[in-house]
Amino acid sequence: MLDFCGKHNITCDIEKIGIKGIDMAYDRTVKGQVKYRFLHAIRHNLN
Repeated sequence: MLDFCGKHNITCDIEKIGIKGIDMAYDRTVKGQVKYRFLHAIRHNLN
């Protein structure tokens, strides 16, 4: 599947959130207000 997506330039849209945004992300998910996938950037927060 990943090879197919790479070959056809199929990507996903994400919204990066930090550790402080987890509660907001959960609330938005429950309310159905999410347009993109959430990505928690752990490595970014540790540096």
